[in-house]
Amino acid sequence: MTMKLFDAHCHLQDPRILNKTPQLIATALDTGVVRFAVNGVSEKDWNLVKEMGESYPSVIPCFGLHPWFIEERTPNWFNTLKEFFQITPSAAVGEVGLDKGSHGKKIDFNDQVFLTEVIRMLELAKELNRPVSVHCVHAFGDLLEIMKYGWHGQVGLLFSKFNQNEKFFDVITFASRSCYASQLPYLLVDLDKDSLNLSYIVSTFISFLLMDAVSNLSTGPFPAGVILHSFLGSAEMVPEFAKLGAYFSFSGFLMSMKKEKATKMLKAVSSDRILLETDAPDALPNGKFGSLFLVDGGIFHPKGENSSSNADSLHDGDSHPSKDASALPRETPNHPANIHNVLSYVASLLDITKQELAELSYANAVRLFSYEGSKVLEK
Repeated sequence: MTMKLFDAHCHLQDPRILNKTPQLIATALDTGVVRFAVNGVSEKDWNLVKEMGESYPSVIPCFGLHPWFIEERTPNWFNTLKEFFQITPSAAVGEVGLDKGSHGKKIDFNDQVFLTEVIRMLELAKELNRPVSVHCVHAFGDLLEIMKYGWHGQVGLLFSKFNQNEKFFDVITFASRSCYASQLPYLLVDLDKDSLNLSYIVSTFISFLLMDAVSNLSTGPFPAGVILHSFLGSAEMVPEFAKLGAYFSFSGFLMSMKKEKATKMLKAVSSDRILLETDAPDALPNGKFGSLFLVDGGIFHPKGENSSSNADSLHDGDSHPSKDASALPRETPNHPANIHNVLSYVASLLDITKQELAELSYANAVRLFSYEGSKVLEK
């Protein structure tokens, strides 16, 4: 039986591989990868993603603002984003999210503006009734709050940051009575002169508190689905995210997780919520679960693997035998055909066959991406 795979999250528009994308897609298609959800990361690449979606029937375009690029946005970025969705009915939302990891350390995560932009994109996905692909690094608790409560969740994050400041609570308690709202400017003057950020946050909180529609600001469940891409969260968080409509997508990054923890987490995910991805050109698998396709056209074989593998029959590039992918340069880009390595690894942890996992993950992705206007619905 022919095995079909759906790469639920990748970046084939990335400058590192863009000039090789036609061959990468052709090779991946030959191995059974029939769909690619290509996620934009900033205004600079949305048009590339759109053109890729128009050029390749197998590419599902996705538009979003990645947390690493939020500070590069233009004043009109959100209107531009909405325009891309208007002219691209086949598009999903992504990549958006939160990042407290080493790559995201330069982001002021406690900046109200940053959180606001993330929430706006999540709300847009709900408005469009399309799935949204979410990046989350060391911020799953914060993401859960935002997904549950939206703007209220944002306020909760502010509370958690300033829960030791008595003056903050004095101001909130007093000004939460709407009849005293006019006194807010005078109360803020009383705050420590060095606490300008605190003053700004208090005023922001009060503006939320006094809005007429405050009761309608919660984000709540996402009927169209949320893709937690390259998921590395705990098993304990899985049920909470699942209640909100989350799907859990796994890439080569899963191989960096302790095997016991990864197994426990995977087994907490319902079989109808599992997705597979490459995150190419990132998340190169370690190569212990089969040959690796290389972007330069070669094949990487772990030592001891039969060099006359199916990979060789699909590719005429150079062969690179070695123990595992650690022998490759650190900057080696990932290939979308390497989703087969992810498939093998996840199947081994779940103790099911690769065919079983391929079928269920493909069915899940097709269901998720079958929104109105999607290419998946085209015959």
